[in-house]
Amino acid sequence: MAIDHTTVVVPEDKFRECLSFYVKALEPLGYRVVYEFGDNVVGLGSESDALENYKVADFWLFGAKEAAKVHVAFRAENRSLVDAFHAAAILSGGQDNGAPGVRAHYHANYYGAYVHDAAGNNIEVVCHKP
Repeated sequence: MAIDHTTVVVPEDKFRECLSFYVKALEPLGYRVVYEFGDNVVGLGSESDALENYKVADFWLFGAKEAAKVHVAFRAENRSLVDAFHAAAILSGGQDNGAPGVRAHYHANYYGAYVHDAAGNNIEVVCHKP
């Protein structure tokens, strides 16, 4: 089994800022907006995950009056994608929470990077390959 989708809830007043951040930061991983419902619900996904009759959004962003902080980790196929995510995330307004690098305390090949979005959520991209 695998996780089908994840939702990050952010304050309504930071929704557009967070959306802009995620669109730019996740672009190196192939993500783009595939669904929009109303003003405060957006689903992002990649073309490679599309099914025969519909697009798959596996990362959702909701705007709400109250939001709790979360940690989300995206898996990358190689370390250069981790680096590209971190650079794009910082350029799009994310706050560095851990530059790309090996995190050997998890395992020898754990290569990750961390950023906070405008709402303070901790977003990570990790590659488990050497």
